[in-house]
Amino acid sequence: MHVKQLVLATTAPDQAFDTVLQVADRLEAAVTAALDAGYRTGDLMSSGMKQVGCTELGDILVKQITEAKH
Repeated sequence: MHVKQLVLATTAPDQAFDTVLQVADRLEAAVTAALDAGYRTGDLMSSGMKQVGCTELGDILVKQITEAKH
């Protein structure tokens, strides 16, 4: 299930709901960008990809989200 689908399954006031959807979109885009760039944690590792730890992947996601804001 995608992050957006999880958010849609919850209830929240309209403005907060829109904010949560925007955050979910940015998070999903960051994960997609990291995977497209070849980053993988050990449990998802495959040939030709770059293995990173969970902390490093988290840092990569934060960077993707931060850069996407500009």
